[in-house]
Amino acid sequence: SWMDTVESAFDRYDLAITIQDITAEHRPIVFANQAFLRLTGHSKSSLRGRGLDALAGPATEALQKALLNDALRSQQPLKLALTHHTKAGKTFLNLLALAHSGPYAIAVHVPMLGPVCKEDIEVRHMSVYVTSCRVLPCPRKCGVPQTLLSFSWL
Repeated sequence: SWMDTVESAFDRYDLAITIQDITAEHRPIVFANQAFLRLTGHSKSSLRGRGLDALAGPATEALQKALLNDALRSQQPLKLALTHHTKAGKTFLNLLALAHSGPYAIAVHVPMLGPVCKEDIEVRHMSVYVTSCRVLPCPRKCGVPQTLLSFSWL
């Protein structure tokens, strides 16, 4: 199936990737690759039935969370930065690019690790966006797709 093919390719990929079922209540994550699990400290079982809200915490910006939920609900692409939390509670700046394919939302998560300070959050609300995300065939013919991301500071 399409999902089996995608899972096989994305599970070996170095970028953190999730796929959510946007037709189900709470838009649960139906696939999280190994890079995402390493980044967040979650296991596949701890994510079962949960959406990206599993990464929300006290430092997650309400506006950014609302924009993400609106994009998931309306099936619109989205590129934004927001503060997410690992399972252990450590914060990280998540540069997220979201696209839709049928009943699924596919998100690429690019973590900016290190301390996130109040000044970063205030500036980031309107200034950091992923400007493009393209999946290309592997130039080494290994079968794993390559993702090109571009960032812009406005």
